[in-house]
Amino acid sequence: MSYFKNKINIFILLGISILSMSGCSATGMKFQEIKHPNKNDALVYFYRPDAFVGGGMSFNVMHIDTNSTATGLDSVIEYWKLRNNSYTEVYLKPGKYALSTNWMYEAEEFSFNANKVYCIKMNVTFTSSTFSKHPSLVFVNPTVCKEELKGTQMMTKEDQENVMY
Repeated sequence: MSYFKNKINIFILLGISILSMSGCSATGMKFQEIKHPNKNDALVYFYRPDAFVGGGMSFNVMHIDTNSTATGLDSVIEYWKLRNNSYTEVYLKPGKYALSTNWMYEAEEFSFNANKVYCIKMNVTFTSSTFSKHPSLVFVNPTVCKEELKGTQMMTKEDQENVMY
């Protein structure tokens, strides 16, 4: 009898594990190729490669208004969520952008020019996945970016809205 009880417990734990991991990845199309930018905007790929560390959590890339007197979340102009093994493409007007992955930390400045493609990788480390440090954002060469984007999936509008964490 205890043999079957152990099997049932294992089955229940396995089911809970599978359900808890569902929704941890993007549901959009798999990455195909880097698109051509339009002449008036920069095309920016924000991406997060597949990794075990922090894999069950989503993180934001936030555009912070550094010229405002607003603080905390009120200083966030716009944001894009990234799940494990995902990417999003954003057309931005040329200029300087203060970007951060955590509104409590200082934003880093990134500059974008019109008619150019940029790749910004989110690095999630053990310390960032335990919330003691925020993930870092780094420019990546488009050739390396294209290789790292293979196998990632696009964050859809529904993914952006339905992230639970």
